[in-house]
Amino acid sequence: MKRFLILLSLLFCNTVCADTINLHWLNEDGSIYENSTCVIDSDLILPSTPPTKYGYTFTGWKISNYIPIEYLEGTGTQYINTGILANNGNIVRIVSDIKYNTVNNGSNQFSGVYGGAYFGVSDGNWSNGGQSVGSADTLLHHFEFVSQIGTNGYAELNIDGSIYKYYRSVLDGQVGVFSLPGYSYFSSSKIYYFKIYINNILVRDFIPVLTPDGTPCMYDKVAEQFFCNQGTGQFVAGPVLQQ
Repeated sequence: MKRFLILLSLLFCNTVCADTINLHWLNEDGSIYENSTCVIDSDLILPSTPPTKYGYTFTGWKISNYIPIEYLEGTGTQYINTGILANNGNIVRIVSDIKYNTVNNGSNQFSGVYGGAYFGVSDGNWSNGGQSVGSADTLLHHFEFVSQIGTNGYAELNIDGSIYKYYRSVLDGQVGVFSLPGYSYFSSSKIYYFKIYINNILVRDFIPVLTPDGTPCMYDKVAEQFFCNQGTGQFVAGPVLQQ
C-alpha cells in the first residue's frame, strides 16, 4: 500500500487579526483540501477528518517550507542549473508552460528557455511543413520537447499541438532553466512549471515558489529541495497562489 502526506501552506493574514495565520491544507497536486486558521503561540488544530486517496494510506501532515507562486519570471540574466545531465543514449522529455516577455517574429522566439540554450531552435533547422518555429505574441504556450541523445538522435518540439521536428540529437550536457551553465543566451519569460523526464522517469518536477526568506526560485517536488538563480540579479516572483 502506498503512503501519502498532505502539505500545510502557511500565510500570515493581516485582514483577520495581527496574530492570526491562514492555514491552507493542500493535496499533492496543489489543490485545496481544507482551509482553517490558527493563532500564533497557540496549538495547531489539525483537520478533524483525515484525507483519503484510493490505493494509499494516509501517514500524516507535513508543513511546507515554501509559498507557491503563479510563475517564476526571468528578466534575461538569471538561470537555474537543474543538476540533470543528458547523457548519450537517453531520451529526454521536458514539459513546461511558458509566457514570453518580448515578441519576436523570427525563429529565435523560443530560444533561451530551451533553445539556443537547449535545442538549437535558433539555427532554423526545425520545420513543420515549411513553417518556422516562431511566435509574435506574449501569450501562454504549452511546450513538450523530446530528444533522443546521440549522433543518430532526433528531437521533437510540440508547441500548443503544433509539432516541429529536427532529425539529429540537439540536447547534450547539463539541462537548465532559462539558460544553460556557461551559456550567453538567456530567456526573458515567465515559467509556470517545468518537468524533466529521463527515459520516462520524472527526475525534476519544478514549481515556482518563494523560499522562507522570500527568495523567488523553483522547488523540485522530486528531490524536495530549492533550485535558485545561479546567474545575476534575481528572478521576479509571480502572484502568490491563494489556495
